[in-house]
Amino acid sequence: MTQGRKRLLLVDDAATIRKLARAVLGSEYDYYEAENGDQGIALCRAEQPDLIVMDLNMPVKDGLAALAELKASADTRRVPVIILTSESEAGLRPRCEALGCVAFLRKPLDRVQLRNAVRSVLGAS
Repeated sequence: MTQGRKRLLLVDDAATIRKLARAVLGSEYDYYEAENGDQGIALCRAEQPDLIVMDLNMPVKDGLAALAELKASADTRRVPVIILTSESEAGLRPRCEALGCVAFLRKPLDRVQLRNAVRSVLGAS
């Protein structure tokens, strides 16, 4: 890892989505990856990333439960979370925002939206 680089944690059970997110966001970041909410929480605690991009619909622990746990814990609540989901339930966005997500983006992945959301959160140009 290069010192000073921002570290992103990608949490999605689909490896293709994680790969696409890395391709969209580029090589200026260092990445960690998890396949479910439990792995994401463990990696967040261990690595203290600068930002998490997380899916909602995952096995083991879904993104909503993981978001709630991350924001309830003193050691992880400061880490901003962007939700990226294909879920269309009307009440999901307000629930995620109430829990503390900084952005709520819909799949299919909009490359410009994702790039802009990440840069906005991290303060990059």
